[in-house]
Amino acid sequence: MGATASGALAGCAGCESDFLEASQQAPTLPLMGPAMKHAADEEVVVRPGGMSKLVFIEMGASTASGASTNDGASSASDAGRPRTTTMSMFMTRGPAVLTAPPISPICSKLGKFRAFLHNAGVDTSSWGRDGKKTVEHLFWETYEQRGCILAIDKDGSLKRVTQLVKVKLLAEIYGVDHVLFSRMQFMQDGHIVERKQLPLTKLGWTIGEEATVLEMSDMFCDEECPMTESWKSGCKRTLEDRLGLTPSWQSKNLIEDLEGYKYSVEADRGSDGFPGLSTTYCIYEVSFRVRDPECPSALTIGLPQGQEFATAEGDCNSNKKQDDGGLAIGTQLNIWTWMREESVKGLLSSENALNSSRLEAFRSEARHSAGTKPHASEESNVGPLPSMMVPGGSMEIGAMRTNSTTITGATVVTSMLGDEAAGRPDAFLVRRVPLPQGMSSGRRNRPKLSLLSKGSEPLSPKTGPPNGELRAAMKDKKTDWTLAKSIAKNILNPSYSLQQYYDDLKAFPELDLYLLEDLTGAGTAAGATPKTTGSGRSSGAEYQRTVGAFFAIYWLCRIDIDGMDGFCNGVDEKWRPFLIRDAHDFRVMFPDKRRAFKAGALWHMFRQLLLDAGVLEERMQRGGVLMSRTEKKTTVVNESRLVALLALTAIHDIMKMSLLLPQVQEQHAPYRGFSAGDTIGDHDQALAYVMEYYPELLPSFRDLNAEEKRVLMFTQCNLCFNHGWFVQAEAPPGAIFTKFRETLIRDHKLEINQRDVALYFVHWVTDLAGAEPTPLAGCEKFATKFPLPVLNSFLRSFETVSHIVSETETQVVEEYLKLRWREAVPPAGPPPTGPCAVAKMRLLCMAQSNAGAILEGFDSIPDEDRETLSVEMSRTGCVGQSFSAELSPSEAGQEGPAFLIYYGPAFLQGLGTDVPGARLGVLAEIFRAAREMWPACIAKVSTNVTIRIDMLKALSVPSILEFAQKGDLWVLMKHNDLEAFVERSSKKKLNRMISGGQAFQVLDFSMVYRYSDDSTKFGTGP
Repeated sequence: MGATASGALAGCAGCESDFLEASQQAPTLPLMGPAMKHAADEEVVVRPGGMSKLVFIEMGASTASGASTNDGASSASDAGRPRTTTMSMFMTRGPAVLTAPPISPICSKLGKFRAFLHNAGVDTSSWGRDGKKTVEHLFWETYEQRGCILAIDKDGSLKRVTQLVKVKLLAEIYGVDHVLFSRMQFMQDGHIVERKQLPLTKLGWTIGEEATVLEMSDMFCDEECPMTESWKSGCKRTLEDRLGLTPSWQSKNLIEDLEGYKYSVEADRGSDGFPGLSTTYCIYEVSFRVRDPECPSALTIGLPQGQEFATAEGDCNSNKKQDDGGLAIGTQLNIWTWMREESVKGLLSSENALNSSRLEAFRSEARHSAGTKPHASEESNVGPLPSMMVPGGSMEIGAMRTNSTTITGATVVTSMLGDEAAGRPDAFLVRRVPLPQGMSSGRRNRPKLSLLSKGSEPLSPKTGPPNGELRAAMKDKKTDWTLAKSIAKNILNPSYSLQQYYDDLKAFPELDLYLLEDLTGAGTAAGATPKTTGSGRSSGAEYQRTVGAFFAIYWLCRIDIDGMDGFCNGVDEKWRPFLIRDAHDFRVMFPDKRRAFKAGALWHMFRQLLLDAGVLEERMQRGGVLMSRTEKKTTVVNESRLVALLALTAIHDIMKMSLLLPQVQEQHAPYRGFSAGDTIGDHDQALAYVMEYYPELLPSFRDLNAEEKRVLMFTQCNLCFNHGWFVQAEAPPGAIFTKFRETLIRDHKLEINQRDVALYFVHWVTDLAGAEPTPLAGCEKFATKFPLPVLNSFLRSFETVSHIVSETETQVVEEYLKLRWREAVPPAGPPPTGPCAVAKMRLLCMAQSNAGAILEGFDSIPDEDRETLSVEMSRTGCVGQSFSAELSPSEAGQEGPAFLIYYGPAFLQGLGTDVPGARLGVLAEIFRAAREMWPACIAKVSTNVTIRIDMLKALSVPSILEFAQKGDLWVLMKHNDLEAFVERSSKKKLNRMISGGQAFQVLDFSMVYRYSDDSTKFGTGP
């Protein structure tokens, strides 16, 4: 009781997890928040197996992206140390399980089934390994669960057909829509799968057992297939089997979102679970919304606060071990979490499906290049298997397997990552640089930083402020400035290879810090909340990302040589840039995206950014003799500037290693809000503290001249700058730039010039370009994941943003709006003038591809709405500033506050088939309600208020109106003096708000009918 399982989980996407049985020694946390009172007339869900407590420990964990926190915000939790959570665990029915071991007569049937697969040409030799399912599992799915059928296609091949129901469960948490996901699954075979998965189940086929192998028919994929249970029945069963929500609970507490229904067929897909067996997936996607998240009966699914909970399906309480035959097929434990809706879009996109044939082709070529043969098992050694302790027994957890094939100078690692298979196909081609010998050696024998004896305090052999480990690691270390300067001298030399560049990076001793083992949290007591934060990534991954940023610098400097191909495609086994043959080139993942990026990226803007930052310089070079003298422009490197950028890249993320975080010393307290003795958890502020007070610990910073140090210190300050707000003209000038400008004045006394701001953005670009830990695969973050139009908009904006050092906030924004109008594609016509001009230019930036329709709609809306939008979108949020008189209403610059409509761009970009004027009418009504809540006055002219429309941004206008027709109301709810949310409210909830003195405004969206005599012209939405 109470003892944690030993060992570490291998290959679990950076998250190592242990379970321990809830006991008296483990701290008991509130399971469902303080509101654990049940009204007499409210039904409380009682799961079939009752409720237990589960203590969940994650080593080096971070809160799932977008997960709800206690304050309703989406944020990363402290990482790098154990995080202990006590949660409710409910026993649910789950799908049917194969409870009996394969003995006669089942054994006989299995034998015949195995022979049938063999005769049908299905190779099952790899099944049951590396996370793949077994023949027994397919037998169970086909004959016990009835979750699929097997069919013979016209060409004689065997096909598997399954119909799935995915349920998207939405709930409003702190005024923001959240979706319920299972973020981690512990499977019956011991594998841990870490992924974002909606509640889902396979529909049951109603045909008899003797008919489970049929001739392939289109009827199997019909949306109303007569051979399976209905999808509506499947929805109810999914919620009951997976979450334990009874049908009566569902009918009382859930309402179907009719806009959320979708049916799709993915034919002849490779199956990761059953490789070699072609599978057709028929998928029903259905959305339900929790009527009242504050209802007491919703406590059991973590509402209203969005707390995590667990469900155990099947015989998870079994004491069976794997060596006793294993747990029953179908047994599974899920960790459920609520995540903000906008943070999980695209997670389940079919575009992200794995391409198994491409992966196998890549493996074959890698082996051929290396002159190696595939291993019989291709399995690496793994450590002892830890256990998962649940009330009533334990369950053995198998370690993930890792395959690797070594090729010259690099390693191609293919990992069975389970969850990332659905969302990150390139996770199967993790192309990382080999660790330098100087970095990898010596780490294994390094003394541990803490003693793990239970109940004792960690003992550290390293001492010295502000962090003993950092001081010890950097003792007597020096930067090889000769080698660092040689990088700058050679980087434009065509013969200077990427491999030589990588070898030369050993000039910076701080790179060694990325591979220090963080053992400081190993002895954290259960229930303790670590103070520090981190990236949630392993130190090895941080090293690879840092190298990726270095490679981005190399490739961007060499755009005119070989940089474009390296940046987009990565390099081959000889470190030469890949030249993609066509859109089906199997040597890289997403060759079509990489080709499109190379063709569409604004390479001249990348180059201009380096010139603006002073990293590159253009000089006139004279040639010829006497009368034949010629001049041409040539590019050279500013060596000191580039070396400073390289030094910054080397040290920038070292404080993501939690064991290096500094403590604020008494003589420096308070420091940016931290008191004496506090450990600075924010890695940027932690690095700034060391740079300011202990530069001797960072030799690559210490030895720079005063000017270069000043510039690098500037890059570490918190500029409070949201680039997306600027690029999309989402916010007024004050919200975008005021804090940015105050930082320049307060902390840097106007010593920063445009060149320094440009260097800040060079570092921003290269750091983001290397965000994937796959440096040999190119800058994948940009080439395969980042929307190219957004990146191009960012690049266009950098030069304009740098003018903030000499111009006012409003001047910079106006300059950018005029630039975007001039460069609009397709052309937007002559630049606008008059009181509506600023509003029209902002709408062009916000709507992006829908700009033409939105601007046309703006000209046709009623005068009242057009005037509201023109005035409110022209307010600056700055004292004494206004847009040019010929572009904005005179009253706009005199009073405040100014409003930022958060997700306004997303609302306009999701126009779909809506009438543009209707969407603009919705925004005008929101502005009017906000102005009623915050009346205009001179005293508030410098105030900026955020109006969040999270709940509206993805809805069509008919959907917005439909909720009102059903009796609900749309209200603007004031959360604090600077923030309000658009929320949907029942009349019951509205009465509670009135009695509680809550400030709100009812939104009247019925006026959108004014834009058309026929309401059907609004369309059905996206």
